[in-house]
Amino acid sequence: MMTADLSLFHQTIIERMNALVAFLAPDGTILFWNVAAGQITGYPAGEVIGGSWIWKKLYPDPVYRKEITKMITNVIEEQAYLRNFETRIITGLGSEKYISWNTSEVRSPGGSITGYVAVGVDITDKVQNKRQLREREELFHGITSAAYNGIILLDEHSIITYWNPAAERIFFYHKQEAKGINVIDLLAPETARTQWQSVLTKTGSHELDARRKDGSLISAELNISWVMIKNRPHTIVIIRDMTEQKRSESQMRLLSTIVQTSQEAIVSISGSGTILSWNKAAEEMTGIPEESALDAPILDLIKLKDGEERIAEAISQSNHAVISAILPDRRGMEHDVIISVAPLSGGEGFSLLIRDITEVKKAQRTMIAYIREATARLKMPVEVVRENIGDILGMFYDDTIDCDAAALRLKVQMTHLAQIAETIRELNAALTGEGTDIPKAYEKFLLE
Repeated sequence: MMTADLSLFHQTIIERMNALVAFLAPDGTILFWNVAAGQITGYPAGEVIGGSWIWKKLYPDPVYRKEITKMITNVIEEQAYLRNFETRIITGLGSEKYISWNTSEVRSPGGSITGYVAVGVDITDKVQNKRQLREREELFHGITSAAYNGIILLDEHSIITYWNPAAERIFFYHKQEAKGINVIDLLAPETARTQWQSVLTKTGSHELDARRKDGSLISAELNISWVMIKNRPHTIVIIRDMTEQKRSESQMRLLSTIVQTSQEAIVSISGSGTILSWNKAAEEMTGIPEESALDAPILDLIKLKDGEERIAEAISQSNHAVISAILPDRRGMEHDVIISVAPLSGGEGFSLLIRDITEVKKAQRTMIAYIREATARLKMPVEVVRENIGDILGMFYDDTIDCDAAALRLKVQMTHLAQIAETIRELNAALTGEGTDIPKAYEKFLLE
């Protein structure tokens, strides 16, 4: 019976096939089991032929076996064929393999079913490759979906084939809007199309402007790399939005310029009290160059005649403090200074702003001396005028008035009053800043 039924096949060829070939009786008994079947399953023909237990061995999970059996039964009842029906088996060595089955009925000349032919192809490598590819794709999508930077995949014509969530956030285009569009048409400003075309032909990092959906422009850093996908060249573009960084860099440059050109010494120090920055004014005020100041303890360089302990106290307690003191420099000069100590934001250290008020103090002392001198100069003519007017009034009261003598004395008082008025004018100009300087005569007198 078996020989007659197998006469449809070239038995020698079947034995040498790389695929599992089995012939089953209608009741499921194995009548034929080729060499490849034994190699694939780990159960040789001598053990298998004549029984039907092999299916429980290949499908040890009863639930899974029931599902497979039900599907096969349905196919048999419908007199159909199984084509590329994939199942998972457990071999005699305990390993897992995937088999793609193709089965058909074998009928006698009278039309009755005499058995079934099952051909199984070991597709384990194919399934594992698919699984690995799927896992890599899931990993790729997971990484790119979580990435902060925009990730775009382009085909050989610069058409967008992949557009990650960060690209959506940066450019405001949903992936359905971006995919299938030429990246230059989508993102390149009209004035930068040539630059974009050039950049996409090079690997590496490039900075250029990019256009968002709303028409606004951003500063973008593009990292270009090439990859082969399904034997076709593709371009991976990783885009970083540099707008905020550029703005921050610009602000930092501006702040640095302000700090370096400030006439006030500006010093930043770490929480431990070492110097982090030291501007030009600090160099000029102390006579200590920046390279000598950096990383040095602040209290080793700022030696005050009075107030040094208040700096240490402010630093140790992270407090704000305003300190008035005298700061000697390395040239032997002394500076009247006001030092403002303030904690840096984030608690990462402190800033010291040192204002040299030496000239202000000198001007204050000069002004005070000038006011005293002006007051003294006013006092004498005022007293003289008061006494002379008193004398003239006495003449009127005594009826001894001599008009010529009185007129002469009043004329003298006019001279005194003019002197008083001029002194008051000069004093007023000095106090209100209307004059350019203290009058030279007074300045010379005060500075002697």
